[in-house]
Amino acid sequence: MTTLEMSREFDLKYDNVSSKSAPALDDYEKSVFLTNGMYKLLDISKSNLVKEGMTVPSEITKKLKKSYETTSQVGESATRKKIVSNAVFYTRASDIYHIELEQAKLNSDDPYLNGWVAKVIPVPYDRVLRVLKNPFLGPERDRILRIDSGLEGSSDIIQLIPPKNATINTYSLQYIKKPYPIILSDLSLYFPGDNYSIYGKTLPYSDEEATDVSEIVHRQIVDAAVDLAILHYRENSLSNNLQIK
Repeated sequence: MTTLEMSREFDLKYDNVSSKSAPALDDYEKSVFLTNGMYKLLDISKSNLVKEGMTVPSEITKKLKKSYETTSQVGESATRKKIVSNAVFYTRASDIYHIELEQAKLNSDDPYLNGWVAKVIPVPYDRVLRVLKNPFLGPERDRILRIDSGLEGSSDIIQLIPPKNATINTYSLQYIKKPYPIILSDLSLYFPGDNYSIYGKTLPYSDEEATDVSEIVHRQIVDAAVDLAILHYRENSLSNNLQIK
């Protein structure tokens, strides 16, 4: 869909679901709901597939940009402390939607480990101590553990845990970037002086397409966006009614 087609389809479904009782929405409001609806839809799809041990379908993500990144190492700070002495902190991009390949190269005096490229395995922070105590799950030659330490500014900080007698030489990943937000019109022109943006963007993705997500899910994105808009309207209506009473 183009931005115009998506905007019109949103209006039609929004009016039908609300029986035209909900207030009209401007381009910025519709863009916010469409973008949030898109991210919600993709997150649910990804979560369900990961639980089933499957990958994100290429039909949905084939238009999304891919990036290969060799990340930068950072030290400890007041807000980040190592889980083990040879753990290493890295900073990486915060626009990751789905990681396709994640690996790290080892440094070690042990020739069995030195130069070996191992797979990186994510571990929830609340499980890492139990995993480290388990010889079948802890770090080894073919397995390096990753803990997400959260965002610092625009950077995503992670902690890598290699085997005991090794350190990390390099950490790299290939990933699919998050989709460009759905913006229905140039926000800088539509709302001059208001500095409106969505995830830092003010321009539509392109004249031909509303988003870089595959067209097979465009209508599902509109449906998800309308659901969010109607929920927002009903919650505000209930809140206003309670205040009046």
